[in-house]
Amino acid sequence: MNGALPDAGLRFETRRESPLDFSAHPKTRGWQYSLQIIPGSDGKHLGFIGARDLPAPDGDFERRLFIAESTDLVNWTNIKIALEPSDVPGTYGAAHIADPFVMEIDGRTYIWFAGINEAVQWQVGCAVSTDGFNTVEVTETPVIPLSFGGADKDTVRLTDDFSGVYEDGRILFVYNRGGGNYYGFAGVCDGDPMDPASYEPIGAIQFDKYPMPDWNAGNMTVYRADEGYYMLRATGVADAQDISVYVSDDFVNWRFEDVLLRGGPSGSWNNSVYKAFLLRTGDTWHCSFSGTETPMWLRGGPATGSNKTFRCGLATAAPQ
Repeated sequence: MNGALPDAGLRFETRRESPLDFSAHPKTRGWQYSLQIIPGSDGKHLGFIGARDLPAPDGDFERRLFIAESTDLVNWTNIKIALEPSDVPGTYGAAHIADPFVMEIDGRTYIWFAGINEAVQWQVGCAVSTDGFNTVEVTETPVIPLSFGGADKDTVRLTDDFSGVYEDGRILFVYNRGGGNYYGFAGVCDGDPMDPASYEPIGAIQFDKYPMPDWNAGNMTVYRADEGYYMLRATGVADAQDISVYVSDDFVNWRFEDVLLRGGPSGSWNNSVYKAFLLRTGDTWHCSFSGTETPMWLRGGPATGSNKTFRCGLATAAPQ
Protein backbone atom coordinates (compact mmCIF):
# COMPACT_ATOMS: atom_id res chain seq x y z
CA MET A 1 0.00 0.00 0.00
CA ASN A 2 1.32 3.40 -0.94
CA GLY A 3 -0.39 6.63 0.00
CA ALA A 4 -0.61 9.47 2.44
CA LEU A 5 1.08 9.24 5.80
CA PRO A 6 -1.46 8.30 8.49
CA ASP A 7 -2.50 11.26 10.59
CA ALA A 8 -0.03 12.05 13.35
CA GLY A 9 -2.71 11.27 15.92
CA LEU A 10 -3.48 7.82 14.52
CA ARG A 11 -3.18 5.10 17.15
CA PHE A 12 -3.74 1.38 16.84
CA GLU A 13 -5.05 0.95 20.36
CA THR A 14 -7.75 -1.55 19.40
CA ARG A 15 -6.29 -4.98 18.79
CA ARG A 16 -7.40 -8.56 19.03
CA GLU A 17 -6.64 -10.06 22.42
CA SER A 18 -5.49 -13.31 20.83
CA PRO A 19 -3.20 -13.86 17.84
CA LEU A 20 -4.52 -14.75 14.42
CA ASP A 21 -4.85 -18.49 13.89
CA PHE A 22 -2.97 -20.06 10.97
CA SER A 23 -2.74 -23.54 12.49
CA ALA A 24 -5.07 -25.11 9.92
CA HIS A 25 -1.93 -25.94 7.96
CA PRO A 26 0.29 -28.45 9.81
CA LYS A 27 3.50 -26.73 8.70
CA THR A 28 2.65 -23.38 10.33
CA ARG A 29 2.33 -24.53 13.95
CA GLY A 30 5.81 -23.67 15.21
CA TRP A 31 5.58 -19.91 14.93
CA GLN A 32 4.45 -17.26 12.45
CA TYR A 33 6.18 -13.99 11.59
CA SER A 34 5.83 -11.10 9.13
CA LEU A 35 2.19 -11.06 7.94
CA GLN A 36 1.54 -8.76 4.98
CA ILE A 37 -2.06 -8.40 3.80
CA ILE A 38 -2.94 -7.17 0.30
CA PRO A 39 -6.29 -6.81 -1.49
CA GLY A 40 -7.29 -9.86 -3.47
CA SER A 41 -10.32 -10.50 -5.67
CA ASP A 42 -13.99 -11.35 -5.04
CA GLY A 43 -13.99 -9.43 -1.75
CA LYS A 44 -11.09 -11.44 -0.35
CA HIS A 45 -7.70 -10.39 0.97
CA LEU A 46 -4.48 -12.33 0.57
CA GLY A 47 -2.12 -12.79 3.49
CA PHE A 48 1.55 -13.62 2.93
CA ILE A 49 3.27 -14.98 6.02
CA GLY A 50 6.51 -16.60 7.09
CA ALA A 51 6.06 -19.63 9.35
CA ARG A 52 7.89 -22.65 10.62
CA ASP A 53 6.68 -26.10 11.59
CA LEU A 54 6.97 -27.72 15.00
CA PRO A 55 10.46 -29.11 15.64
CA ALA A 56 11.00 -32.80 14.92
CA PRO A 57 12.25 -35.06 17.75
CA ASP A 58 15.83 -34.22 16.73
CA GLY A 59 15.04 -30.50 16.98
CA ASP A 60 15.03 -29.91 13.22
CA PHE A 61 12.43 -27.67 11.56
CA GLU A 62 11.88 -25.74 8.33
CA ARG A 63 10.79 -22.19 7.61
CA ARG A 64 8.54 -21.59 4.60
CA LEU A 65 6.38 -18.87 3.08
CA PHE A 66 2.61 -19.33 3.10
CA ILE A 67 -0.36 -17.62 1.53
CA ALA A 68 -3.93 -17.55 2.86
CA GLU A 69 -7.29 -15.93 2.10
CA SER A 70 -9.71 -13.99 4.29
CA THR A 71 -12.89 -11.95 3.90
CA ASP A 72 -12.72 -10.33 7.35
CA LEU A 73 -8.93 -10.16 8.04
CA VAL A 74 -9.45 -12.37 11.10
CA ASN A 75 -10.41 -15.84 9.85
CA TRP A 76 -7.88 -17.24 7.38
CA THR A 77 -8.60 -20.16 5.05
CA ASN A 78 -7.09 -21.92 2.04
CA ILE A 79 -3.66 -21.77 3.65
CA LYS A 80 -1.03 -23.17 1.30
CA ILE A 81 2.72 -23.16 0.86
CA ALA A 82 3.79 -20.31 -1.43
CA LEU A 83 7.52 -20.98 -1.36
CA GLU A 84 9.74 -23.56 0.32
CA PRO A 85 13.44 -24.42 0.20
CA SER A 86 13.04 -26.97 -2.59
CA ASP A 87 11.58 -24.24 -4.84
CA VAL A 88 14.75 -22.12 -4.69
CA PRO A 89 17.44 -22.88 -7.29
CA GLY A 90 21.00 -23.39 -6.13
CA THR A 91 21.87 -23.46 -2.45
CA TYR A 92 21.14 -19.96 -1.10
CA GLY A 93 17.71 -21.06 0.16
CA ALA A 94 18.51 -24.70 0.82
CA ALA A 95 17.64 -24.70 4.53
CA HIS A 96 14.87 -22.14 5.12
CA ILE A 97 12.75 -19.43 3.50
CA ALA A 98 11.71 -16.46 5.65
CA ASP A 99 10.62 -12.80 5.87
CA PRO A 100 8.36 -12.22 2.84
CA PHE A 101 7.64 -8.82 1.31
CA VAL A 102 5.09 -8.54 -1.51
CA MET A 103 4.58 -5.88 -4.19
CA GLU A 104 2.35 -5.81 -7.25
CA ILE A 105 3.89 -4.26 -10.38
CA ASP A 106 2.23 -4.25 -13.81
CA GLY A 107 -0.06 -7.18 -13.03
CA ARG A 108 2.67 -9.36 -11.57
CA THR A 109 3.13 -10.16 -7.87
CA TYR A 110 6.74 -10.09 -6.69
CA ILE A 111 7.73 -11.79 -3.44
CA TRP A 112 11.07 -10.92 -1.89
CA PHE A 113 12.29 -13.33 0.76
CA ALA A 114 15.30 -14.31 2.82
CA GLY A 115 16.86 -17.53 1.59
CA ILE A 116 18.85 -19.32 4.30
CA ASN A 117 21.51 -21.86 3.41
CA GLU A 118 22.99 -24.72 5.43
CA ALA A 119 25.67 -22.37 6.80
CA VAL A 120 22.88 -20.14 8.24
CA GLN A 121 23.68 -17.29 5.87
CA TRP A 122 20.64 -15.19 4.94
CA GLN A 123 20.38 -13.59 1.47
CA VAL A 124 17.49 -11.81 -0.24
CA GLY A 125 15.96 -13.54 -3.27
CA CYS A 126 12.90 -12.75 -5.39
CA ALA A 127 10.01 -14.79 -6.80
CA VAL A 128 7.22 -13.76 -9.16
CA SER A 129 3.63 -14.82 -9.79
CA THR A 130 1.25 -13.83 -12.57
CA ASP A 131 -1.92 -14.50 -10.57
CA GLY A 132 -0.93 -13.45 -7.05
CA PHE A 133 -1.30 -16.95 -5.69
CA ASN A 134 1.06 -19.30 -7.49
CA THR A 135 4.81 -18.84 -7.72
CA VAL A 136 6.05 -19.33 -11.26
CA GLU A 137 9.71 -18.27 -11.12
CA VAL A 138 12.42 -17.82 -8.48
CA THR A 139 15.78 -16.11 -8.96
CA GLU A 140 18.65 -18.56 -9.35
CA THR A 141 20.95 -16.38 -7.24
CA PRO A 142 20.25 -13.79 -4.52
CA VAL A 143 19.29 -10.31 -5.67
CA ILE A 144 21.00 -8.91 -2.57
CA PRO A 145 23.94 -11.25 -1.87
CA LEU A 146 26.26 -11.01 1.11
CA SER A 147 28.69 -8.98 -1.01
CA PHE A 148 26.05 -6.43 -2.11
CA GLY A 149 27.32 -2.87 -2.00
CA GLY A 150 30.93 -3.96 -1.71
CA ALA A 151 30.43 -5.67 1.65
CA ASP A 152 32.94 -8.27 2.79
CA LYS A 153 31.12 -11.55 2.19
CA ASP A 154 33.44 -13.29 4.65
CA THR A 155 32.24 -11.15 7.57
CA VAL A 156 28.62 -10.44 6.55
CA ARG A 157 26.31 -13.33 7.40
CA LEU A 158 22.97 -11.92 6.32
CA THR A 159 20.97 -9.61 4.10
CA ASP A 160 17.26 -9.70 4.91
CA ASP A 161 14.18 -7.66 5.91
CA PHE A 162 13.62 -6.32 2.37
CA SER A 163 10.90 -3.68 1.87
CA GLY A 164 10.37 -1.25 -0.99
CA VAL A 165 8.27 1.33 -2.81
CA TYR A 166 7.66 1.52 -6.56
CA GLU A 167 7.82 4.89 -8.29
CA ASP A 168 8.85 6.22 -11.70
CA GLY A 169 9.55 2.72 -12.99
CA ARG A 170 12.01 1.81 -10.24
CA ILE A 171 11.98 0.30 -6.75
CA LEU A 172 13.56 2.09 -3.80
CA PHE A 173 14.21 -0.45 -1.07
CA VAL A 174 15.65 -0.96 2.40
CA TYR A 175 17.24 -4.06 3.89
CA ASN A 176 19.29 -5.27 6.85
CA ARG A 177 22.92 -6.24 6.51
CA GLY A 178 25.24 -7.56 9.15
CA GLY A 179 27.57 -10.06 10.68
CA GLY A 180 27.87 -9.60 14.43
CA ASN A 181 26.18 -6.19 14.10
CA TYR A 182 23.13 -5.49 11.91
CA TYR A 183 22.41 -2.17 10.22
CA GLY A 184 19.86 -0.74 7.79
CA PHE A 185 20.79 0.10 4.20
CA ALA A 186 18.99 1.57 1.18
CA GLY A 187 19.18 0.61 -2.49
CA VAL A 188 17.44 0.94 -5.85
CA CYS A 189 16.23 -1.58 -8.43
CA ASP A 190 16.13 0.19 -11.79
CA GLY A 191 15.14 -2.69 -14.05
CA ASP A 192 13.73 -6.22 -13.91
CA PRO A 193 13.23 -7.23 -10.24
CA MET A 194 14.16 -10.79 -11.23
CA ASP A 195 17.59 -9.69 -12.52
CA PRO A 196 20.20 -9.32 -9.74
CA ALA A 197 22.11 -6.88 -11.97
CA SER A 198 19.20 -4.40 -11.61
CA TYR A 199 19.94 -3.85 -7.91
CA GLU A 200 22.32 -1.08 -6.85
CA PRO A 201 23.26 0.23 -3.38
CA ILE A 202 22.46 3.76 -2.19
CA GLY A 203 24.00 3.78 1.28
CA ALA A 204 23.54 3.30 5.01
CA ILE A 205 20.30 4.49 6.63
CA GLN A 206 20.47 7.11 9.39
CA PHE A 207 17.86 7.45 12.16
CA ASP A 208 17.61 10.63 14.23
CA LYS A 209 16.01 8.96 17.27
CA TYR A 210 15.82 5.55 18.93
CA PRO A 211 18.70 3.85 17.14
CA MET A 212 18.35 0.14 17.71
CA PRO A 213 20.98 -1.99 19.43
CA ASP A 214 23.76 -2.92 17.03
CA TRP A 215 22.35 -6.38 16.38
CA ASN A 216 18.96 -5.27 15.09
CA ALA A 217 18.34 -2.62 12.44
CA GLY A 218 14.66 -2.51 13.22
CA ASN A 219 12.29 -4.62 11.06
CA MET A 220 11.67 -1.82 8.54
CA THR A 221 8.64 -1.45 6.25
CA VAL A 222 8.58 1.53 3.87
CA TYR A 223 5.76 3.34 2.07
CA ARG A 224 5.45 6.29 -0.28
CA ALA A 225 3.75 9.38 1.14
CA ASP A 226 2.21 12.31 -0.76
CA GLU A 227 5.58 13.96 -0.26
CA GLY A 228 8.58 11.80 0.52
CA TYR A 229 8.39 8.47 2.33
CA TYR A 230 7.48 6.95 5.65
CA MET A 231 8.63 3.86 7.47
CA LEU A 232 7.26 1.57 10.16
CA ARG A 233 10.13 0.47 12.35
CA ALA A 234 10.47 -1.54 15.54
CA THR A 235 11.88 0.62 18.34
CA GLY A 236 12.83 -0.48 21.83
CA VAL A 237 12.67 2.24 24.45
CA ALA A 238 11.77 0.34 27.63
CA ASP A 239 11.16 -3.29 28.60
CA ALA A 240 9.08 -3.87 25.47
CA GLN A 241 9.22 -3.02 21.79
CA ASP A 242 6.94 -0.67 19.86
CA ILE A 243 6.27 0.18 16.22
CA SER A 244 7.19 3.77 15.37
CA VAL A 245 6.74 5.93 12.27
CA TYR A 246 9.68 7.68 10.62
CA VAL A 247 9.58 10.07 7.65
CA SER A 248 12.19 10.89 5.02
CA ASP A 249 12.69 13.16 2.03
CA ASP A 250 15.68 11.30 0.56
CA PHE A 251 15.12 7.65 1.64
CA VAL A 252 18.38 7.67 3.62
CA ASN A 253 17.90 10.12 6.51
CA TRP A 254 14.87 9.21 8.60
CA ARG A 255 13.18 11.42 11.24
CA PHE A 256 11.14 10.04 14.12
CA GLU A 257 7.48 11.03 13.85
CA ASP A 258 5.46 9.13 16.45
CA VAL A 259 4.78 5.77 18.07
CA LEU A 260 2.10 4.02 16.04
CA LEU A 261 1.56 0.77 17.95
CA ARG A 262 2.81 0.04 21.46
CA GLY A 263 3.65 -3.35 22.86
CA GLY A 264 0.86 -5.11 24.70
CA PRO A 265 0.52 -5.80 28.43
CA SER A 266 3.55 -7.14 30.27
CA GLY A 267 3.87 -10.89 29.82
CA SER A 268 1.32 -11.03 27.00
CA TRP A 269 1.92 -12.77 23.67
CA ASN A 270 2.46 -9.33 22.11
CA ASN A 271 4.36 -7.55 24.88
CA SER A 272 6.83 -6.67 22.12
CA VAL A 273 5.72 -5.94 18.56
CA TYR A 274 7.92 -6.37 15.52
CA LYS A 275 7.55 -6.37 11.72
CA ALA A 276 4.37 -4.41 10.87
CA PHE A 277 2.38 -3.62 7.72
CA LEU A 278 -0.50 -1.23 7.03
CA LEU A 279 -3.71 -1.87 5.13
CA ARG A 280 -6.57 0.55 4.56
CA THR A 281 -10.14 -0.62 3.93
CA GLY A 282 -12.48 2.31 3.37
CA ASP A 283 -11.83 4.78 6.19
CA THR A 284 -10.34 2.20 8.55
CA TRP A 285 -6.63 1.53 9.01
CA HIS A 286 -5.41 -1.95 9.93
CA CYS A 287 -1.96 -2.92 11.17
CA SER A 288 -0.76 -6.51 10.95
CA PHE A 289 2.21 -7.19 13.20
CA SER A 290 4.38 -9.87 14.74
CA GLY A 291 4.29 -10.22 18.50
CA THR A 292 6.20 -12.03 21.22
CA GLU A 293 6.29 -11.98 25.00
CA THR A 294 9.85 -10.74 25.54
CA PRO A 295 11.92 -8.12 23.70
CA MET A 296 14.93 -9.58 21.96
CA TRP A 297 17.59 -7.76 23.96
CA LEU A 298 16.30 -9.32 27.20
CA ARG A 299 16.89 -12.74 25.63
CA GLY A 300 20.54 -12.04 24.86
CA GLY A 301 20.30 -11.08 21.20
CA PRO A 302 19.43 -13.03 18.08
CA ALA A 303 21.17 -16.25 19.09
CA THR A 304 18.63 -16.84 21.85
CA GLY A 305 15.95 -14.44 20.61
CA SER A 306 15.37 -16.65 17.57
CA ASN A 307 13.81 -19.19 19.93
CA LYS A 308 10.99 -16.87 20.93
CA THR A 309 7.45 -17.86 20.02
CA PHE A 310 6.22 -15.37 17.44
CA ARG A 311 2.57 -14.95 16.54
CA CYS A 312 0.86 -12.51 14.17
CA GLY A 313 -1.80 -10.08 15.30
CA LEU A 314 -4.10 -7.42 13.94
CA ALA A 315 -4.78 -3.94 15.29
CA THR A 316 -7.36 -1.43 14.06
CA ALA A 317 -7.41 2.35 14.25
CA ALA A 318 -10.56 4.41 14.53
CA PRO A 319 -11.82 5.69 11.16
CA GLN A 320 -10.20 8.98 10.17
